[in-house]
Amino acid sequence: MDKYKIDPFSELDFRKVLSDLLSIPSVKSEPTAEAPYGTATLQALDCILRYAAANGLSVANLDNRVGYAQWGAGEKMVAVLSHLDVVPPGGGWDSDPFSLVIKDGQLIGRGITDNKGPAVCSLFALLRLKESGYQPSCRIRLIFGLDEEHGCDCMRHYVKVAELPDTGFTPDASFPAIYAEKGILQIRLSGPGSSDIKAIGGDAYNMVPSSCSITDLQTGIISSTLGTQAHASTPEKGDNAIIKAVFARSESIAGTNPVFDFLLRYSVLNEDLKNLITVAKPDISGSLTINTGMIRISREESSVGIDIRYPVKSDGDAVFKEVSGKASEFGLAAEMVDRLPPLFTDPQSTAMVALRSAYEKHIPIAYKASYPDESNVPEAYRSADPIAIGGGTYARSVPGIVAFGPRFPWEEDRMHQKNESCSEKSLLASVDLYRDALTALCE
Repeated sequence: MDKYKIDPFSELDFRKVLSDLLSIPSVKSEPTAEAPYGTATLQALDCILRYAAANGLSVANLDNRVGYAQWGAGEKMVAVLSHLDVVPPGGGWDSDPFSLVIKDGQLIGRGITDNKGPAVCSLFALLRLKESGYQPSCRIRLIFGLDEEHGCDCMRHYVKVAELPDTGFTPDASFPAIYAEKGILQIRLSGPGSSDIKAIGGDAYNMVPSSCSITDLQTGIISSTLGTQAHASTPEKGDNAIIKAVFARSESIAGTNPVFDFLLRYSVLNEDLKNLITVAKPDISGSLTINTGMIRISREESSVGIDIRYPVKSDGDAVFKEVSGKASEFGLAAEMVDRLPPLFTDPQSTAMVALRSAYEKHIPIAYKASYPDESNVPEAYRSADPIAIGGGTYARSVPGIVAFGPRFPWEEDRMHQKNESCSEKSLLASVDLYRDALTALCE
């Protein structure tokens, strides 16, 4: 019997697929001739495509950068975009981040919510449609990327070499549907090295760093600071170890390196944004946020990486110009590492209305799964009105795509955090929600 053959209605098989996928540490790493984003990301793609093929879906691997599984026929194509790469786990976990742990109804592991769990949900949703006898009037394609966390090069490759969908969604945000996403700038500020101080902190621009160490090279004294991980789109939910470390040693490090002086001047904390960035004003998508994600100071060079989420009506070029100008006052050069323009989708578009209708139908079902003893959904959770977010999703990468789930409004956002987790019942509830969303988009 093919070990990849599964029953799409089995919770045990759902856990099996999720466990297999989570066990692959698909953090982007050094490229090889076969794996542009590192061998582990390619292993994750191979894993999910094997499950798809063994269960009757046609599959394709596009140059080991992105792949897809497809079912149905017709000219029209509905797509679900998800990604299999994950951010580094960071420290402080209570369990192995690359092993599925089930505790008190929670599924725990790096990628449970961002984005392996939703990828498995989309696979099971499509297989349930297939097994139910439903005959779609179009093709349904599940697209799996491998570089979402580091610039979406995978999806740029897909757009270049493959057919674009007519409509669809990406389960990489929250419910209800997302109509606006802030623009994203990832900027590296670099300057001269230091013979006195060494510093290292953070693993990625889009993560609030959980650790930072500063070493006095003259005395050998090392000071280590711990923080709390969070997604860069919501830096206020974390505790930035880099900022804590810099300000804890402000008296001793001031004047030793321009990176330190820049951070001490602007601190790159939300309450001080008025000092660093004045050209971006709050709008329907909210206010600008910024995250100091990485710091590296050595004898050869110093650098700090920042992640900026700016409102949809603001000018990203103007934001970069202002940051560059203020960094230059400290002798730092600014480099645009990555950028994603803002995204706005008409809340009354056909696709948006279809997704919102599917969500509205499933609100009581999903809430009951999370809270079986409660009879009514609280008023605060009943709305299916679309929302704006600071996160960046694949919706920006492919025309006609909107972000849709997987986090329900009553759930805590644990993306990019230690002990990343979600309710197993909620995740399973989203399978049928996505099944109905695909049906609505097909029709």
